[in-house]
Amino acid sequence: MSLGRASRLLPLMENVIVPHRNYRHVVSGPPLRKTSTTEIIVHGAVMSVMALSIPAWVLYHLKEYQGRA
Repeated sequence: MSLGRASRLLPLMENVIVPHRNYRHVVSGPPLRKTSTTEIIVHGAVMSVMALSIPAWVLYHLKEYQGRA
């Protein structure tokens, strides 16, 4: 786009309404409810298993993958 065309489009862009995101429902500060230790441990275990399952699958089947190459 040339500079002349961009300068002609600039006044047209002044009237464009840009949606504004309002994050008033997000409040930083201490938690309203305490998360139990059991819940933290269970969530940590689930996330660890999920994060390590695909690399474990690949390592387990590595000989199959190498045999096809």
